[in-house]
Amino acid sequence: MSQGLSPQNEQFITDAVARGLFPTREAVLDQALDHLRHQRAAHEELERELQKGLDDIAAGRVVEMDDEEIEQMMLEVIEQTSRQHHG
Repeated sequence: MSQGLSPQNEQFITDAVARGLFPTREAVLDQALDHLRHQRAAHEELERELQKGLDDIAAGRVVEMDDEEIEQMMLEVIEQTSRQHHG
C-alpha cells in the first residue's frame, strides 16, 4: 500500500492516525490527494485568469493609471468589499 513513501512521510501518516486526526492511513492519503486536486484546480483557474489579462493587454483593452489613480481605485474596491461583507 505505502510502497515508495519516504520514511518521513510514513512517520507523518502513522503519527496522524495515532493522534486520531484520521481514522486510517488511507484517509490521510485520500485527504492529501484531495488537497492536491484542489490546489491544481486553483492553479489552472489562475492561469486562465492570467491569460485573459494578457489577451486584454494584447487587444489594447487597458487603462493607463498613475500611482494616485491606482491607490484611489484600490480604496474604492476595499470600501465596496467592506460594505458587502458588513451589510
